[in-house]
Amino acid sequence: MILNNLVWVAFWALFFTRFPILRGWNIKDVITLWAMTSAGFGIAHAICGNALQLLPSRWKTTNNVR
Repeated sequence: MILNNLVWVAFWALFFTRFPILRGWNIKDVITLWAMTSAGFGIAHAICGNALQLLPSRWKTTNNVR
């Protein structure tokens, strides 16, 4: 995962050295947006990470009650 993130940052760094501003966006804006979305995903995964695995077992227990 670290390698993936480093390649992502390296790609955008190289891209913005060639094109410094792209429709008002610069490297700082793109990395800030990426950091915010990654942090949001990480927090959501930390809080609700196992929710999808719990749903089938929860459905079985509530479905059997009559």
